[in-house]
Amino acid sequence: MFVDTVKVQARAGKGGNGCIAFSHEPFKPKGGPCGGDGGKGGDVILQADHDINNLIAQYYSPHLHAKDGRPGEGKGKTGRGGKKLIVKVPCGTLVWKLPTPKPPPEEAAPPVAKREMQKYAVAFGRTTRVEDEPSDRDVAAARARS
Repeated sequence: MFVDTVKVQARAGKGGNGCIAFSHEPFKPKGGPCGGDGGKGGDVILQADHDINNLIAQYYSPHLHAKDGRPGEGKGKTGRGGKKLIVKVPCGTLVWKLPTPKPPPEEAAPPVAKREMQKYAVAFGRTTRVEDEPSDRDVAAARARS
């Protein structure tokens, strides 16, 4: 079966949750916050490949979901980023965003991926962050709790 037109849903990975942690060290009985940021979500990338001649793989699995980022940890450790999802497509594949599946007639859509190994990012992963520098208010709240 030869498939040359397919509709897919691409979703980038979500960023991991940030961590809320408080530092507990000797000689610092009321340390401040020390949580880490969540990891970045994975991207969905379409990559042109000379060895592929149709879109049969995307026809049978139209949902392209990248991996989510891992949560942050204590001691300021950032979570691991989500893995990229690289989808190989034939050279000369045209990509349109919905809800307008076809470009307007006065505008010719240029091919997104013309040559072998050219890439096009469809969806970008997100990052979840915890505030870098704790404010005086955060430190005071941490000391009041301990």
